Amino acid sequence: MDIGRAFSFVTEDESWINKILIGGLLLLIPLIGQLALIGYMLETARNVAQGNPRPLPEWSNFGDKIIQGLYGLIIQLVYALPIVILSFIMACVIISASAAVGGSNEDAAGAMVGFIVLCFVPLILVSSMIIQPVLLAALGRYVQTNNLGAALQIGSVIGIVRSSLRTWVVVWLVYILCGIIGSLGSIAFIIGALFTTVYGQAVLGHVLGQVVARSSESSNLGSSYGSPTYQ
Repeated sequence: MDIGRAFSFVTEDESWINKILIGGLLLLIPLIGQLALIGYMLETARNVAQGNPRPLPEWSNFGDKIIQGLYGLIIQLVYALPIVILSFIMACVIISASAAVGGSNEDAAGAMVGFIVLCFVPLILVSSMIIQPVLLAALGRYVQTNNLGAALQIGSVIGIVRSSLRTWVVVWLVYILCGIIGSLGSIAFIIGALFTTVYGQAVLGHVLGQVVARSSESSNLGSSYGSPTYQ
């Protein structure tokens, strides 16, 4: 996996400034912009996997990016369900405990809430750390197969991660780094985060595409999704 290439390929495109600017401006549109960016990341990954020498996509097929982004969002929501459930349980326990203690004893209620949060937050964080590589592998499976059902075969996706855990941990670390890059734009000026976010997603797409390309080469499963293995 060429991490350096993932961070440098954007500026090799002759129209990269326009593409990043358009993506940043689209993010100003609630939901639509986010879906388009997810689709843009997935299209970048697919271009890399297919060996496109200029994998940074154009914004011409906007409708397709929205659809791809919707599929990507569905994948993310399905794999994030354990975190959502844990967070919901924590909120319910906090509400129940606060009601049981009553408003007359604010100190006891605050201590109870603090204890509950202390119990649940580490569990949520650990669960998130475990789920993220699996989620990224599911997105990679979708890029490879272009099949939503294949990406939602949770057992198979977990098997992919287990067979090449080191690779997916690296992809996860890049994912975290891309998130940091996305927030850097707000240091100079808040709106700058829009454009650094697009850049970060393009980097993530390139890394994901590299892994998919290596998988297709080693297993020859670019068009079959029975049991792909990412090396």
